[in-house]
Amino acid sequence: MYDPEQVELTLFLGSKTENEPINEPINADIFSIYELIKAEPTISKAKIAQRLKISLSTVKRRIDELEEKGQVKHSGPNKGGHWEILNLE
Repeated sequence: MYDPEQVELTLFLGSKTENEPINEPINADIFSIYELIKAEPTISKAKIAQRLKISLSTVKRRIDELEEKGQVKHSGPNKGGHWEILNLE
């Protein structure tokens, strides 16, 4: 049996095209944030932090990474806006 503290988790988000995988691993926080945004586009950063039990500053950093990679975008005002999952093609 594996010791959970000694197992490294590597997750991948989609691909740029159907035949070209993204070979860049992401951490579990980023994947969880991405999945929450995908499931609930109007979710706030504070709600993400609360649900994942991580700090708001961590959520902000991870979302910045997703935005820099072109995977998510926030549209509209801070209160009442929504997240968009961007095409990677």
